[in-house]
Amino acid sequence: MSRTAVLCLALSVALLPLSVSAVAAPPDTRWDWEAIRPTLDDALLASGCDDRDERVRLARSFLEIGAAIASEIGPSRNPYRTARRIHRAVHSRLLRRYRADADGLDEVLRSGEYNCVSAALIYGLLTRAAGLDARVVETPRHLFVRLVIDRQQIDVETTASDGFDMRRRLSKFRRFALAYKYATAEDLSRRGAAAIYDEFFEVGSVVDVAESVAFLWQNTGLRAVNEGRPVAAAEAFREAFRIHPGLAENPDGFRVSMARAFLQEYDAGRFSGALRIAAIDLDILPGRTSAVDRFLAAARKRIEVELDAGRLDGAEILLRWAARRLGRGAPMERLERDVCPEIASVAVREGAWEVAVRMAERFVDVEPDEIEATRLLEWVRARREGARNPAVDDVCTDRARPDPFAGP
Repeated sequence: MSRTAVLCLALSVALLPLSVSAVAAPPDTRWDWEAIRPTLDDALLASGCDDRDERVRLARSFLEIGAAIASEIGPSRNPYRTARRIHRAVHSRLLRRYRADADGLDEVLRSGEYNCVSAALIYGLLTRAAGLDARVVETPRHLFVRLVIDRQQIDVETTASDGFDMRRRLSKFRRFALAYKYATAEDLSRRGAAAIYDEFFEVGSVVDVAESVAFLWQNTGLRAVNEGRPVAAAEAFREAFRIHPGLAENPDGFRVSMARAFLQEYDAGRFSGALRIAAIDLDILPGRTSAVDRFLAAARKRIEVELDAGRLDGAEILLRWAARRLGRGAPMERLERDVCPEIASVAVREGAWEVAVRMAERFVDVEPDEIEATRLLEWVRARREGARNPAVDDVCTDRARPDPFAGP
C-alpha cells in the first residue's frame, strides 16, 4: 500500500473491460469525450462496479453531467479560465462531501462523497475532455491535479472548493491545511505557509490521468485485504501495476499487503488461492525472494493435495505450470527436489511406472547428492521390475529393510 493509500483510506481471474461505446456521447463537439472513455471504463471497474449494466448507467450519468458542465462553461479561448470554471462546476454539481475512504467514481456519482483519489480522477477526466494538459500528482500524503497552461504549472487541490491554483494563493492553502489537519496553526505561524506548501506538495510521481486509475485499483486491493478477500486483493494490485508500473519503485506497502493476502489464504488451507496470489506477486515483481518462497510453499501444498487425492496427472500438471512460471534455476530445482520423490512414491503405489521413472530421473538431475539421487532411481526401477516379475521380487527384495520413501 502506498502512502497515498494510507492517507486516502482512513482506515474472476480478470475483470472484463467495460465498453461504453454504446453510450451516446454528449452533443457538445468542443469536448473530446472519446478521449476519456477508456479511462472512465477502467475507473468504474476499479471502483468495484461488477455489474455491466450498472457501469453503463454510471458512465452515461457521468457523460451527461459532463455535457451539462460544458454547456454551463460555454466557449472560451482562455484555458486558465476554462480550468477554473470546471473546478467550480465539479464542486457545485458532483463533489458534495469529503469522506476519507470514498475513492470510487460510483460513490461520487451516487452520493457526491469523495476523497483525493476520486476528486482528482473526476477533475482530471473533465479537464482532459476539454483538451487541457492535466496530470495527477502523487505526493507522500496526497493526490492533486497539475495543469500546464502557457508553460506555467497550475496546482489544483481538487478536494477543496477554493483549491484552484493554490500555489498563487497561500491563504487558501492555509485554510485547507487547517481544515484537513495537515498542519497546525502553530506550524503555519512558525514555518510559514509557503514552506509547508512546498513540503506538502513534494512530488512523488506525476502520471497521466489514465495512469492515475492505478491508485484507485491499489486502494481497492487494500480494501479487499481488510475485508478478507485476498485473491480479489491480489488481482486489484496486479491491475494497479499493469496501469502504472512505476508503483514498483516504492513497493514496501504493496509487499506488506500481498504478504497479508497470501497468509489469509495459506493459513486457511486454501492453497489454490494462495498459489494464485503468489503467482500474481511474481508477475508484478519477478525474482523477489519472499515472493518466490511463498510461491514454492503454496506449490508444494497444492501438489500434495493432488497426490493425497491420487491425482498424479494433476500433480504433474502443477509441476509443469510451476516450471513455466519460475523458469529453470535454483527455485525450480528446490521444488523438484521436494516433490519429485513424493510423486514417484505415489506413482509406484499406483503402478504408474512411466511417471515414477520420469520423476526419479528428474530428481537425479537436480539432487546434488549423487548417492541420494541414485538411491531413488534404483528403488523405482527395482519396484517396477518386481511388478513385472513377482518371482524375482520374492527373491531379490529385502523385506527386512523398510521402504526408504514410505515415511515413518
